[in-house]
This record gives sequence, structure tokens and C-alpha cells, in this order.
Amino acid sequence: MSHRSNSGCGFPAEPTCPLSPQATWLSPRCCSCMAFQARNARSAASFPDSCLLIAPDLPGYGQSAPLPVPTFDAFGTAIQELLDPLAISHRLIYLPDWGAPVGLDIAMRSPEQVSGLIIQNANAHRSGFGPLWQTTFEFWANPTAENEAKATSHLTFKFTREQYTGGLPEEVAARIKGEPWIED
Repeated sequence: MSHRSNSGCGFPAEPTCPLSPQATWLSPRCCSCMAFQARNARSAASFPDSCLLIAPDLPGYGQSAPLPVPTFDAFGTAIQELLDPLAISHRLIYLPDWGAPVGLDIAMRSPEQVSGLIIQNANAHRSGFGPLWQTTFEFWANPTAENEAKATSHLTFKFTREQYTGGLPEEVAARIKGEPWIED
């Protein structure tokens, strides 16, 4: 089964591995639609068998526990802690959505190991996050229970579904399978 999306949450149409035979495609994921796509990325992308795909969930996504203090630097550290024991050297980093600041953080830690960047729908600076993120930034700066409640008040099933179906005619939205937003 192949998962593609017109919502900006999909791999490039014809991704390839333009790297040395031992290179790695790193794709930090921040939403379940990325998990769906990573499941079949090797066959869809025509990777050579020696080109490794690593698509870890960011901490707090998928089935992983959240970080005590969730910042982009902390997310980058967590992913780097995965890469270090795997001895991942040269990498092509896929920067989707708000996984991009994490991928850029990883790239800046060891720029000599970066073979390239694939940038898709990515925020690379705070101005790209918009007003919805203000309460999240306040929580990250001061992680109290009160700030957490404000930062997560929009994280409801209805809001998450809207990320996948918002703006679509109801007859189109009704045909979209719910696995991604249910997992999110």
C-alpha cells in the first residue's frame, strides 16, 4: 500500500538516494502521516539496498514518551543520541513540516556529515510558526502545568482531524481514511 497526500505531508514524487552506497536518508517525523509514508519509502524511492532509511518519531509522537522539556534543541539531541551508536555518518536529511527545525539542528551539529537537504513545507525560523505556537513557546520556556494546559488545549480529535480534512468538501473529506489523525 502506498500513502500519498496532497496536504503537504508526503514524500517527493520521485525521491532517490543520490548518495554514496553507504549513505543514510534521515527523516525526523512529527506526525503519523510521516510514519505511513516511511513504511514504504524504500520501495517508493528506489533506494539502493545499501542506502539506509531512518525515520524516527520525535519524542512524544507515535509510541514514544515526551521529553521533560520539549525544545527543538532537545529533540535534536534525542535524535542525535539515536544516530551516534548507529555510527551514522553521511546523511541526506529530509525536512518535512515542523520536523525541519530538528533536522536543521542535527545538520548544524555536524555539517560535514550532511550530503544534502530535502526541504518540504518546512519552518526554519520562529516567524513561520504563527500565533497558534505562542502558548507552546511559553510552555517550553516555563513548563508549568498551567502553561501545558494552555499549550495543549487545541489538541483534540476534532482539531487533529481538521488538519487532514479542513477546507475540503464534505464528500471528499468523507473518503479520507482516518488512520493518520487517529494515530496523531
